[in-house]
Amino acid sequence: MATYFKFLALVIPMRILVLYYSRTGTTRAVAESVASSLSADLEEVTEPQSRKGLLGYLRSGFQAFRRIVVPLNPLVHEVAAYDLVVIGTPVWAGRLSSPVLSLVRLHGADMASVAWFCTCGGSGDKARDEILRELGAKVIATAVFREKDVKNGTAADGIATFAQSLGAV
Repeated sequence: MATYFKFLALVIPMRILVLYYSRTGTTRAVAESVASSLSADLEEVTEPQSRKGLLGYLRSGFQAFRRIVVPLNPLVHEVAAYDLVVIGTPVWAGRLSSPVLSLVRLHGADMASVAWFCTCGGSGDKARDEILRELGAKVIATAVFREKDVKNGTAADGIATFAQSLGAV
């Protein structure tokens, strides 16, 4: 029976969607690399209000700290149509970005299986705990990438390893 399922996996490839929010472009870079490695569909989570400038930065930290759900623009892809959804988020005030928290609250029930990564300046531990609390057993893999490592290219091996682990799921 196990051989049959392995055969099906070869014949019917797993459908993977990479959803990400990126205010500065760091999370976007990781999401693009993961999506490319997995031949996955890629979509940026967007919202009606801009987060540019100092006020956008301050609002971002405040909303993340308070765990405020914000309005999002509609997604192009239907998350329920995918076997695996990979979610990428920056860490703001030690937490999930408010657009990704909103995404998870709006669409988490439709996600069959989830992998998650974050980009951060420090630790992503609180954000990891938060995504696990929100989605529970649906989260099959997590990864934390330091912003400086993504920008200087030293995170490339870790990103590749994360993507390879998902391709083997």
